[in-house]
Amino acid sequence: LSVTESGRAFHERCAEGLRLLEAAEGDVAPVEQPAGLVRLTAMPDFAQVYLAPLIGQFAKVFPLVHVELVLTTRLVDLIDERVDLAIRSGPLPDSSLVSRRVGTGARRLVASPGYLSAHGRPRTLDDLERHTCLGYRTTDGVATWRLASAKGARNVKVKARLAADDFKVLEAWAIDGLGIAMLPGFVCDAAIGEGRLVPVLKQSLDDAVPIFLVHPAGRHLPARVRALRDFLSQRLHS
Repeated sequence: LSVTESGRAFHERCAEGLRLLEAAEGDVAPVEQPAGLVRLTAMPDFAQVYLAPLIGQFAKVFPLVHVELVLTTRLVDLIDERVDLAIRSGPLPDSSLVSRRVGTGARRLVASPGYLSAHGRPRTLDDLERHTCLGYRTTDGVATWRLASAKGARNVKVKARLAADDFKVLEAWAIDGLGIAMLPGFVCDAAIGEGRLVPVLKQSLDDAVPIFLVHPAGRHLPARVRALRDFLSQRLHS
């Protein structure tokens, strides 16, 4: 059995009404602290580095709020999957989301010292064609990297010998000398500091990718969601 489109629309309208009623009751109820469930989605790597400690701190301040992390590399539909908040980076094409910029991220092109000793260091974007690359979310074995050159930013297509949708896997392959990878700074900066990875073509990367905390527009946020949004917004921004 499956729900018809009419049934789905009816259910969503009723569910929205119940959410508004719950939010109104929460705002006027004599409760000392926000309470209830908040669902937050983010990429696993970002959650491990930043969200895990912050959610722990939040839980101590708001013990009645239950946080459920939905960790995935795919783009979650916040409405259909009943998710309250999301951490996203880069341009936000979805105008139905309310966003707060909470910081900036960096991207790195990296390879191991052993790989560079064996294959040489790329000096230009065209040099990437002769190098072994590691791809994130490839299409038919090809990764597209947005890189800057003297003539402006352009998309560079590289053949990915290995591909994964997890940055930590790509980092492990790069450390093992299997190719050049594009990674977020928060994933690979520690390995760079330890000398296990070396940045290449640093001048070709924008070092200020915006990071946003978003939630669906047109909805009254319950006190528990506002509490987590404001807590994360302040601490991620700082």
